Amino acid sequence: MAEERQRCKLLGMNGHINGNGVAYATLSVTPRIVNRAQIEVNTEVSTRAVEAGNGNAVDFETVKRYAALIEAGVKMPPVEVWAVGERLLLVDGFHRIEAHDLVHNSEPYDLEVVYRIGTMNEALLRATDANTEHGRPLSKRDRDKAMERYLSLSPLSYREIGARLGVHGSTVMRFDQANGIRVEKVEAT
Repeated sequence: MAEERQRCKLLGMNGHINGNGVAYATLSVTPRIVNRAQIEVNTEVSTRAVEAGNGNAVDFETVKRYAALIEAGVKMPPVEVWAVGERLLLVDGFHRIEAHDLVHNSEPYDLEVVYRIGTMNEALLRATDANTEHGRPLSKRDRDKAMERYLSLSPLSYREIGARLGVHGSTVMRFDQANGIRVEKVEAT
């Protein structure tokens, strides 16, 4: 725990330590610069379903459009990365980081990021929130993956999950009943 406090202090974090790990908080109002090689891009963190056509959770037309904007000098919003243990995971900005990679053509580069720190479950929930808050609309598969993640990792009610995903709480309840995510846990106790 002292090591986590020291890491928070070094990174300038304004969060706190609790019994479940470090409560996540933006480490800085001003984004920080990080070498791209330090950032782990794991498509399992995103709630976007891996499309059969390209085997990736990003839409390459969007990536190409963002890359053209970057090349034209448009400053894109910083991506969000989370320090989870020793890993620095990309949580929000999969399309933007792919666009930067395309522009930099495998050459090393630095990237503006917003740091957060927390547990893997907190990072997964934040990635889910980010995908529901902006970007392209969720497909049915994306929404199902988001429902499963919220049901598995958060204490949110069916109604609260539904509100985040733009569906009725009864839709979330039926999804849970069909997949036995929370229902199974309740029945087992």
